[in-house]
Formats: sequence, C-alpha cells, structure tokens
Amino acid sequence: MATKAEASVEKKIEEATEKMTADLKKGFDAFADLFKTPKLDVTSVIEFQKKNIEAAVEANKIAFEGAKAAAQAQIDMTKDAVAKFNDAATEVFSTKSPESSVTKGYEVAQMMFQSNLKGYREVTDLVIASNQKAIAILQARYTAGVEELKASA
Repeated sequence: MATKAEASVEKKIEEATEKMTADLKKGFDAFADLFKTPKLDVTSVIEFQKKNIEAAVEANKIAFEGAKAAAQAQIDMTKDAVAKFNDAATEVFSTKSPESSVTKGYEVAQMMFQSNLKGYREVTDLVIASNQKAIAILQARYTAGVEELKASA
C-alpha cells in the first residue's frame, strides 16, 4: 500500500507526464504543419519508451538480486572456510608424529580446495541464472517492441 507521500509523488509525476506529452504533441504538430509532414503520435512514442524503461528496471532488479545472492554466498563460503581451517589446524597440530601431520595437512588442503571449488561453481551458477533471467526480460521487450513498430507502420 502506497503511503500518502508516495501517492502524492505519483500524482505529480502523472500530471507532469501529461503536461510534457501535451507540450511535445503541440510542438511536433506545429513542426508537421510547418513542413507538411505526417503528425507524430507522441503518446505512442512515450508509451513505447515507458515499456522499454520498465523492462530495463525489472532486468536490473533481477541482476542486482543475483549479485546480492552471489555476494552473500561468498560471505557464507568464507565463514565456512575459516571455520573449517580452524578445525583442521587444530586437528593437524594435535597429531603426534610429523608424518601424520603432513598426511593430515594434505588431506585437509585437498578437502578445502574441493569445497572452495564447489562453492565457486555455485556462485557462478547463481550469477549466470540471474543474468539469463534479466537478458530474457530485455529480449522479450525487444521482440515486443519490434512487433509494436511493425504494427504501427
């Protein structure tokens, strides 16, 4: 539910848009009359661009949410890696012989590498998925825009 202030701002934006549209129409009509060219449907042009902007805003929101999710996943991975490293260090240094420390250290390093690799794959998949969604929105708008232009010609 929009607040009173938001409703007021939206009303002012609507009023300004209507005034701008009327002023543009008047100017383009005068130009068309002056040079004997077809008149431009300013309302359709503005509506067309409004749809383009809405699609761009939606795509950017999806891309931002994807980036935010990727950043959070990286934070979680780092916290997990630090905890695993602390546990592993305690385990490695608590062994009795140097040979078993080296063996244990190798096992821990290998486990951490595999874990980090898996985590980075997951982060990459998150980013790819959100970018694909954003691109799909822009492609859909492009296709719709082309169809609108064909219909108006």
